Amino acid sequence: MELFKWLLPGIGVKRWIMLAVLGVLIFTQGFLYVLCIFWPDIISVKFGSDNMQVYAVLMLIIGIVVLVASIKNLIRSVLRAYLEEDFERQHGKIIDVLVRQNILKYAPRIVAIGGGTGLSTLLNGLREITTNITAVVTVADNGGSSGRLRQMDIPAPGDIRNCILALATAGDQMYDLFNYRYQNNEEIPDGLKGHSFGNLFLATLTRITGDFPSAVRLACQVLAVRGKVLPVTDCKKVHLQAELSDGRLIVGETEIGKVSEKMKKISLTTACNITEEVKNVIRDADLVVIGPGSLYTSIIATLLPEGMTEALRRTSAEIVYVSNIMTQPNESLNHSVVDHIKAVENHIGADIIDAVVVNTADIDEKILQRYHQEGADTAVVDRAELDSMGKDILYADLLEINYQQSVRHSPEKLAWVLAKYIFDGAKS
Repeated sequence: MELFKWLLPGIGVKRWIMLAVLGVLIFTQGFLYVLCIFWPDIISVKFGSDNMQVYAVLMLIIGIVVLVASIKNLIRSVLRAYLEEDFERQHGKIIDVLVRQNILKYAPRIVAIGGGTGLSTLLNGLREITTNITAVVTVADNGGSSGRLRQMDIPAPGDIRNCILALATAGDQMYDLFNYRYQNNEEIPDGLKGHSFGNLFLATLTRITGDFPSAVRLACQVLAVRGKVLPVTDCKKVHLQAELSDGRLIVGETEIGKVSEKMKKISLTTACNITEEVKNVIRDADLVVIGPGSLYTSIIATLLPEGMTEALRRTSAEIVYVSNIMTQPNESLNHSVVDHIKAVENHIGADIIDAVVVNTADIDEKILQRYHQEGADTAVVDRAELDSMGKDILYADLLEINYQQSVRHSPEKLAWVLAKYIFDGAKS
């Protein structure tokens, strides 16, 4: 069975072994010419050529070049397995890593849309089923480190940084470096306090490269990102504004998150277009995943730039919305799963989403009580109403409780549901 794995197409090993064999054969032919020239009594075969010395030299040179090139590329293919960050989990079997890499390379093209910790969670799962993944990320944050750095006339880098780290393969030390946050109690200049190194790095790269998308691409190269991370727009001054049910307008993501009144509509303060690269990856995708994450300030915020709705309508990809397990204090208080879906469709249209992923696992009562104290609750699942919406409803146990006893989507469970939908359930 192990031998059969080495024969699978696309592993990147067989071609170089065959080329090495060819190099040996050519070199051997040249060597035979040399023997025939200098020791004609040993080699009795007559080659019948007056230019035997030229042929001998050419054969030796070509054979050595082919052999060296094949060995070099063979070593490179094998080293990919050693450099794979999950190598230790593969029990030392190089071929298993090479097979996995080959499968990932030809796996479906997936675009994930959103921001915040929800999108990072999704990416952590999707990276296990494909390398053809693109995160399209909101850049409208105006709070914390990102908000302060926006004074440098750049889009918000925080959510972008989180997504880069979720897809990075550069190792734990680089992850810790880019995620390091300067604390307020450190003896450092006040200007650094509260900033994460990754945000400062992106801001600096923007100054060096001249634009934010180029800075993000360079950061992805530094951290060896598996896939792509794209800001949804390169508009520098984009901010969110929410129209409340009482007619008031609230400007700024941070301010919107504090409002307890029901939101009627959310929009951008400045007309912004999605980038051409975002438009292209959505067009070429096999699956587009929206969410999970903060309903208005992460998910809908990423869907607002001009051109996004049109891109979603034109793509032949399946479009799946991952519903939140819990509501958020203020922002989505008392929202059911259906309310979440309708809020998204109020901004992009009711005929775009093909499927909805819904958690069915129960949550421990003690954890729920803590959420109730914070003003949050479970997003109610009304199966009858969901099933009447004319979409594929993917019910599954998606629950994961982290070390802080917080409710999250399990990256692995969520990725499995999406993979199964791609291969088995699309347009069912």
